[in-house]
Amino acid sequence: NPVSQVKNKISNNNIQETKFLLMPKSNAMPKATSSVVIKTSSYNVFFYIADLRNWEKWSSWKKKDPIITYSYSDNTFGAGSWMEWDSKNPNVGKGKLKVVQFKKFHHINYSFEMSKPGQMKSSGEIVIEKLNDQEVKLTWTDGGKLQYPLYRWVNCFSSFKEMIEKDINEGLSNLKVLVESTPQRMLPAVKPDTLR
Repeated sequence: NPVSQVKNKISNNNIQETKFLLMPKSNAMPKATSSVVIKTSSYNVFFYIADLRNWEKWSSWKKKDPIITYSYSDNTFGAGSWMEWDSKNPNVGKGKLKVVQFKKFHHINYSFEMSKPGQMKSSGEIVIEKLNDQEVKLTWTDGGKLQYPLYRWVNCFSSFKEMIEKDINEGLSNLKVLVESTPQRMLPAVKPDTLR
């Protein structure tokens, strides 16, 4: 009836006004972080994160979209290397990751830019910490800025931080299984005369 329609309209307007008031004033996204302990050496695990071609083997994106397409810079290892991906799955989308700084067997820092289904920029790092001769701890941290106002609006009702941490957790779990089930690389032997 007309009265109910008016009430519903008022109620819907109030909901929209409430959502607007709840919208975060900052477009900064809280940092997502997660860690995993892997039975391996820093030397062995580093190549799985520093060479971007290896990300296909353990990132969560491949599981979400088995036909995702990748493209790479000529050199996929070290600072300046990059990879791009394109997927029709909206949970994967289209974007680019670039290594901006790294230290061998210790960490990589990267920039991340998504262009589809919405725009988002972030930066992150993966740090390798030696625990003992048999184990290392990997800590992955990522944080950035949400597109205004779409992603900020969505972030009021579903946490991007939780979504990203879920992907990070899955990626680290995949990496742990991959590394621990693959024959370990050995450090190159150093001849005494090279130390002079």
